[in-house]
Amino acid sequence: MLNKGTKSIKRARILSTGSYLPEKVLSNAELAESICLDEDWILTRTGIKTRRIAADNENTSDLAANAALEALSKSGIEASEVELIILATITPDRLLPSTASIVREKIGASQALAFDLNAACSGFIFSLNVAEQFILADTVKYALVIVADTLTRFVTHEDPKNFILFGDGAGGALICPEETNRGIKGRLLGMDTQYPADWLTIPIGAEFMNGNSGGNNKSSFMMNGREIFRWAVKTVPSAMLKCLEKYETSLSDIKLIIPHQANLRIISAIANELNLPMDKFMVTIDKYGNNSAASIPIALDEALETGRLNSGDTVMLVGFGGGLAWGTMILEL
Repeated sequence: MLNKGTKSIKRARILSTGSYLPEKVLSNAELAESICLDEDWILTRTGIKTRRIAADNENTSDLAANAALEALSKSGIEASEVELIILATITPDRLLPSTASIVREKIGASQALAFDLNAACSGFIFSLNVAEQFILADTVKYALVIVADTLTRFVTHEDPKNFILFGDGAGGALICPEETNRGIKGRLLGMDTQYPADWLTIPIGAEFMNGNSGGNNKSSFMMNGREIFRWAVKTVPSAMLKCLEKYETSLSDIKLIIPHQANLRIISAIANELNLPMDKFMVTIDKYGNNSAASIPIALDEALETGRLNSGDTVMLVGFGGGLAWGTMILEL
């Protein structure tokens, strides 16, 4: 159980959140017209009804900048006060410079250090953990952790079962020091390297450019969906319970669990493994599709905006995906 009335210690906490979703909405009915899958099959297998698609002139940095500006607007903190920007993405604008440095320029955060982090669908949790260390070390006071991806540009009609999954979007949070018991209370991160990393991959990089990508000449997203499903259902509930035990927290202390929105069937299977009702989980995949790591901060922002979460509530964030990396985090808002 959470320790009540304990002595205040310095923590890093989320001061505000923000998100951005492109205007274009693509429904299953529209999608079914261009692929060989029925719209009802898509809904049954994924839980997705619609997803958002970035405009041709919207880059990952544009989505990230909009989410960052919203988080700043809610906090009352100026961009010039931000000292660190961590952008988690697997779809950067360019290989060089970092997309975080482009966002830094777009939002006017002239004093900020800025760098990218790639932990795939666990990127928000990994980035929060890094920002936490900067704050606890008194290196920075305000840090922006932003996650943005435009994965719809890396899926093709030739691979319809992956093509139907993804939507574009960005979400993030402004992090600051806290001298009460609010903030990040615990985290557990890991990678399962006994499984092939290329179960989930976008083979663009030096190997691809040099023609040494193992005979694979594609640059699109590829995933072994069946094996990823099995891995997630096996790994995630165990990781959650280990994190809760380590930080002396019970599931009953958690107001809401916000998992990566990979697939509704995965979320349902995790709930079943933990003997929890689905209303204990924040679900947004039906509206936005799989936004990669951005799905967690987008869902967190929506939970706060709609009143499903309020100040003082304890929430658990759960990420899992490429790498095969996973992360869990307990925080009090």
